[in-house]
Amino acid sequence: MCIRGHALRSATEPHWTQEADVDDDAAESGCASCLEKSVAVQGAGRLATFRHYSKFERAVLTLVAHRSEDTTVAELRDAFHTLDVSQSGSLSKSEIKEGIFRCGHVVEDAELTEIFSALDADGTGKVHYTEWLAATMQPSALATDKAIKQVYHYLDIDQTGHIAPHELQRVLGCSDSVQSVLKLGDTDGDSLIDESEFRVLMRNLAKRLQDRLQ
Repeated sequence: MCIRGHALRSATEPHWTQEADVDDDAAESGCASCLEKSVAVQGAGRLATFRHYSKFERAVLTLVAHRSEDTTVAELRDAFHTLDVSQSGSLSKSEIKEGIFRCGHVVEDAELTEIFSALDADGTGKVHYTEWLAATMQPSALATDKAIKQVYHYLDIDQTGHIAPHELQRVLGCSDSVQSVLKLGDTDGDSLIDESEFRVLMRNLAKRLQDRLQ
């Protein structure tokens, strides 16, 4: 098994509850200081769902996040800087928990550990900006022509005009993930993914991830 077991489970609703002891005005004020409350709550929900994503889904989101510059990303960037109270350039587990709490929610320690492990892609014990952005951005960002082209050309390492299994292996690091991607994207059965196949794959992926957030 090359991916953490909890990342393979199907997405479920986050087990967060409204914090009865949090003053409504204080909670709303805390959210407003980082970004609009609705965006904050949506972002918190995406954090919970992110831990269930496959290695390929996380990789694609990270690649798109790294190159995104739209308005929503700017809001999420501001949220990141506000949550980073230590001004270290990364988020600790306690900072993420406090940010969720300020938006009127609490999360159990066990679930927080799962969320944090999924976010901490490089295993440093901290969540860096790109990791945060990949987990909180709208999945619909994956379906834009710009994002599809950027990710496709990144994965086409040998610049042959198609994505081969060995290129996916270099990015994803394990054969199980490679076979899963080929099963979804290689519609003509030639063990390669061309640009038209990849376009369909990305749009289906964006829809699937968006549906999980409903």
